[in-house]
Amino acid sequence: MNILKPFGSQNFVLGIGIAALGYLLGPTLKQGARTVAVKGVQGAMMAGNTASNIMETGKENMGNLFERMTGNQKEYMQMEQHFRQNLMNEIKSEREEYNSVLKELVTTMKSLQSEVHSLKDASNHNIQKEKS
Repeated sequence: MNILKPFGSQNFVLGIGIAALGYLLGPTLKQGARTVAVKGVQGAMMAGNTASNIMETGKENMGNLFERMTGNQKEYMQMEQHFRQNLMNEIKSEREEYNSVLKELVTTMKSLQSEVHSLKDASNHNIQKEKS
């Protein structure tokens, strides 16, 4: 008997009431659901279009950014090359100047050395004269 209990009169009346309510409200629910579905699809399409526009704008901005970076990079590389060339020229001129100063210093040192030797020889010669 427990098997037939769900099919009691109370459940039967409830089922008929739900069926009648569904029959009466069905077209209204159907129209409402259709409207909601259409609005949802429209919203999704608008969101898709907005996302597509944002992506296009982003691509353009990134392209412009890379273009500016590449242009700036070329200018930077030219400036760097010019700077390096100027630096090399300065280093070469300073090296030549230092070489000439060093040669002058070596010449002065050799002359001082020869003067010291001559003074030393003269001093030794005077000492030997005094001893004799």
